[in-house]
Amino acid sequence: MPKEDSDRMTASPDMTDTRRMTPRSSALAVTGTYPVWVAALIMSFIVPIQIQIGDIRLSFYRIVLLIAIVPVIRRLAVQPIRVRWVDVVFVLFALYGTLALAATGASVPALGISLIETIGPYMLARAFIRNADQFSAAVRVLSTSIILMIPFAIYENLTRQPIILNMLDTVFPVLPNVPHEQRLGLDRAQVTFDHPILFGMFCAFGFAMSIYAARRRQPPKLSVFRGALVGVATFTSLSSGAFVAVGLQIVLIAYDRILRKVPKRWWILSTTIVVMYIVVELLSNRTVAEISIGFLALNPGTAWTRLSVNEWALEAIMTHPFFGLGFDWSWPVPFWIVTTSIDNFWLAIAFRQGLVTMLLLLLAVFGIMVTVAFTRQKDAFVNACRVSYIVTFAALSLAIVTVHLWNSAYCTFMLLLGCGLWMTDKQPDSSDVSEDEPEEDKSSGLRFSRNLHSTYHR
Repeated sequence: MPKEDSDRMTASPDMTDTRRMTPRSSALAVTGTYPVWVAALIMSFIVPIQIQIGDIRLSFYRIVLLIAIVPVIRRLAVQPIRVRWVDVVFVLFALYGTLALAATGASVPALGISLIETIGPYMLARAFIRNADQFSAAVRVLSTSIILMIPFAIYENLTRQPIILNMLDTVFPVLPNVPHEQRLGLDRAQVTFDHPILFGMFCAFGFAMSIYAARRRQPPKLSVFRGALVGVATFTSLSSGAFVAVGLQIVLIAYDRILRKVPKRWWILSTTIVVMYIVVELLSNRTVAEISIGFLALNPGTAWTRLSVNEWALEAIMTHPFFGLGFDWSWPVPFWIVTTSIDNFWLAIAFRQGLVTMLLLLLAVFGIMVTVAFTRQKDAFVNACRVSYIVTFAALSLAIVTVHLWNSAYCTFMLLLGCGLWMTDKQPDSSDVSEDEPEEDKSSGLRFSRNLHSTYHR
């Protein structure tokens, strides 16, 4: 960029004087500073207060999404994003899913809430997460929110009392304390979510990213410590699905660290998994799910019930493949199945909104993962963010076969899905900044490179 253009941008009243900043904070100044709206949405996920207006239940995260509509539109108008084919697929998923609900008789408020909860978090992330610093800031908010809930979760494990819900319930309408069984001699922590499963999955969302991307040039031990705390929070939920999600992330992280010098390591792993899956399906008299259930489930009895429900749900889906059955969960199951709850996120989407909706979402999720995976960046921290993102969604995509996501956990999934596509845009290379170099040099002012100046002002 010519020097005069760079100077004009620096002199803009909307931008902070980057000469007083590190390259890292300079990037934040140019591309929209701290991702306040993303942080607000993440923090709203852990607020259990519910506001009822007529037939509409407004939780805090829904209020944030509604208020953020104007800032998102304004941000995208001022600083447009590069539209990817996966963005188009995701929007088609959201629109077709809403159409499917309309075709099955959903009310207008239900249609509006469904659309806002689906496309709102995704577009919020696409609008305000544009670089590694903003992504890292969002990860810090997520991991900190999770870690702050640990004392309350442990208290609930030991006393069976959701202390936050009980205290807030004296003043505000809050989420109910749902009945659930004990596991490993402890009560399952719900904390501020609709169910312990959702609390566990919310924690699992932040595990790998807390280790890789919580803070730039963070000492490895401190990164692992933060991730370990997120793992402790996940444990308090005593949810099999959350355990699977974290366990898979641990395996993938270990694999990445051990074979980090092998260029094709992810191709090797992917091919091995596919081949093993095909071999087991062809040679065994049981499916992979049936074989795995005894090893992964904390309560194998309920796990087998889930498999039976899934089989009957699949039959119902085949009779309504285009638009699903909507919100009508009164579908016929054998008398010996004690629940009609579908604990499989992908299957639940197909059941409620049709196979087409599920396939569009699958295409969007795996399309984003592949797009991010095949993008190479020069900056080591950006690549660390990329690895954490792929590890997270690879593990979650498998783990949610055993659990369903709804309300705040569903919105968290959509938010994080939209947080990764900035990695496919060309990012500034900060490799010329030493890993051991302090971010600030108080004795001689902050270092600043003219090349970085023009790069960050692209």
